[in-house]
Amino acid sequence: MVDLLERFSAVSSLHFNPEKSKGHVSAGVPSQVKHNLVDITHIRLTGNLGRYLGCRVVHGRVTSAHFDYIIDKVSQRLASWRGKLLNRAGRVTLVNSVVAAIPSYTMQFQWLPQTIYDALDREAPKTYTQLHDGFQLQQGAGHVRFWYDVWLGNSALCLDVPYVHFRDVNLQVCEVLQQGKWILNILHTPIPDTLRQRIEGLSMTLHHSLLDVWVWNGALSGRYTAYEGYEWLLAREDGIHDSVWVEDGFHIFFGCDVTVSLWQSVFPGLVLPQWGTINWFLWLKANIDEPGVMLAMSSLFRTLWGPQERVARQEHHVTCLQASQGQVTVHVDGSALGSPGPAGYGGLCRDNFGRWLMGFYGDAGVGDNLKAELLAILHGMKLAWRANFRNILCVSDSLLAVNLVLGPLDVLHKYAPIIAHIKELLQQSWSVCVCHSLR
Repeated sequence: MVDLLERFSAVSSLHFNPEKSKGHVSAGVPSQVKHNLVDITHIRLTGNLGRYLGCRVVHGRVTSAHFDYIIDKVSQRLASWRGKLLNRAGRVTLVNSVVAAIPSYTMQFQWLPQTIYDALDREAPKTYTQLHDGFQLQQGAGHVRFWYDVWLGNSALCLDVPYVHFRDVNLQVCEVLQQGKWILNILHTPIPDTLRQRIEGLSMTLHHSLLDVWVWNGALSGRYTAYEGYEWLLAREDGIHDSVWVEDGFHIFFGCDVTVSLWQSVFPGLVLPQWGTINWFLWLKANIDEPGVMLAMSSLFRTLWGPQERVARQEHHVTCLQASQGQVTVHVDGSALGSPGPAGYGGLCRDNFGRWLMGFYGDAGVGDNLKAELLAILHGMKLAWRANFRNILCVSDSLLAVNLVLGPLDVLHKYAPIIAHIKELLQQSWSVCVCHSLR
C-alpha cells in the first residue's frame, strides 16, 4: 500500500503527507494488525473519516446521523439575521432556495434517508402548499379529463356532482369544448346549475398542436422565478404593494433588533416609535433635542415620503395608419375591468379611403388586458378571412400583443393557444401585416 501511494505521488506530482491522512479498518481486524499498519504507513486510524470535499464519507451501515450536517446547515441559514428581517413572503422564498440548493450537492452521489427528507420538510412548513396555488394547468389541446383533472378552480369537478356517469369517466375537455363553445348537452352526468354557470362563463381557447402543461400563473411567460414567486406571495398576503412597503420601511428603520441597537448606539436614550401608534409630529417634538436626530430623520422622511421629481410630459402627434390601394384596415382593441376582470374586445374594418365596411365585438370572459387584445386580433383576422379580404392591415394599440404575434411561439405562455391560432391564420394564402399604433 505504501508503494502504491509513493507511485501515485510520483505520477501525479502530488505529495503524500501521512500526518494529515486518516485510515479506517473493519471491526474484525485484530489489534496487532492495526498497530502494524500504523507503524508501516504512519497513517493514524480513526473510527470516523468525517467529510471529504463537503460530503460525508460513510463506512458501515448508513444512518440518518451521517447526514445531520445538512439539517444543521439549513437551520443555520434560515436562522440568520437576514432571514429575520424578511416578511412572510420573503421567508417563504428564502426557504425554497435554501432547501433546494443545500442538499442537492450531496444528493448527486449519495442516497439520503427518508428521515432527512422529513426533517427538511419540517424546516419549511406549508411552503410548497402556498406556492402550489400559483400554478395552474394550462390546456393546449385539451386532452385532460373533464371530471377528474383539476382544470377549473382548485379541485376536480367530480367533487361538485353526486356521481359521474360511467359514459363520462374518460371524457376529455376537448370533447366538451368545440370551436370555443361549451357543449354540455353531451354529458350524461347531471350537473347543478351553479357548476353549469361556472363552466359556461369560462372563456377558453384550445389548439391541437400544444401540450397540456402546468404553468406559473403569476407571470404571463408561464415560467416560475424566485422574483415572480416573491411578488406573487406579497400581493396574495397583503393585497397591495404600497402597504407592504410602508410596513417594511418601518421595520427596516425602527422594527428589527439590529436597527434598534443601531439607533440606541448613535442616539442614547432615544425612544423609538411603535408600529400602529405612529404620530411623527409628536415623535419629532419629543426627540428634537437629540443631536443629529432632526437631520437624520429629515433625510429619511424626504427619501421615503418626500415629493418625487416630476418628469415633463412629452407630446406625441399620432396619425392614423392609412391602408394602401386595395388593402383593408382592421382596427382591433380589447380591455378588461381589472386584472383579472370582465373583459371584452371589438374592432372594425375600413377600406383604403377610410370608409366603414363592418365591425365586430365579443365577450372575452374573465381575464386581463392582454387576453382581450389577443382575442381582438384573432377574431378580427377571422372576420377578415371570412369576408374574403385577402390584403389586410391589422392595427392594435398593444405593443406586447403585436410582439407576441410576430415573435416565436412560447408554448408555456399563458395565452399560447390564442397566439397559436393567430399564427395559424398568418400562414394562410393572403397578405397580412400586423402592426402597432399608439392610442
